[in-house]
Amino acid sequence: MISDKAEIKVILLAVYRAFAIDIDEAVAHESILSSGEISAFDCQDCERELIEEGLLQMRVIDGKLCCGITKLGAGTYEQAKKLFREEVLDRIVSSVLRHFEYICSGKKYEAEIFEGDGGYFVKCSLKSQNRTYMETKFFFEKYEEASSALYNCRENPEMIFKGIETLMSGKINKMF
Repeated sequence: MISDKAEIKVILLAVYRAFAIDIDEAVAHESILSSGEISAFDCQDCERELIEEGLLQMRVIDGKLCCGITKLGAGTYEQAKKLFREEVLDRIVSSVLRHFEYICSGKKYEAEIFEGDGGYFVKCSLKSQNRTYMETKFFFEKYEEASSALYNCRENPEMIFKGIETLMSGKINKMF
């Protein structure tokens, strides 16, 4: 869990910049906390400081308290992100946006590993409460390969499903 206030502030600015609009603060907090990278107390404390510094703003929109990044906050983020490892920041922001998408659409990415037929299967799926949008299963002879695939499905599910969609829809033919 990240506890350095400067790092948390950069993450919060990155997340609100990725949202691109002022969003319901409760939904933003739930999404941010879902990454498991920031404690609830640190999140609220750093967000409050960012608001006091004029980098984030609070507004009431359609009766809901919403938070968003200011122009000053966006500029500050562009400078501050250079101090952060890009892949770490991207991973956290992707996780937060994935949870946000789940809240808004009800869709959820799932991945699991199980043994069978002399090897290991990794099943990746995109589901809502009453519909499976996509599901694929891969076979691996070695557990290490299956474990690596499971990690990729959990960390980058958008890429996995975008790749499968590109193959299945025929869009791949236009690329070559």
